[in-house]
Amino acid sequence: MRSLLRGAVAAALAIPVAGTAATWDLDPAHTSVQFSVRHMMVSNVRGEFGKVSGTVQADEADPTRSKIEA
Repeated sequence: MRSLLRGAVAAALAIPVAGTAATWDLDPAHTSVQFSVRHMMVSNVRGEFGKVSGTVQADEADPTRSKIEA
């Protein structure tokens, strides 16, 4: 779950940000977290978390200070 969220946030952070810091709220109506797990090396089990909320805080000046809360 977190790797998918981290990938989405990494893509969002690649977009140039006006200013030194910005905060975005995840829109629960348009956000979902999906996952796939390999079961006994035979099949994949897929699932989804439909209710997701959180914020992304990007610091362009110092990316190590950026935060993701979900």
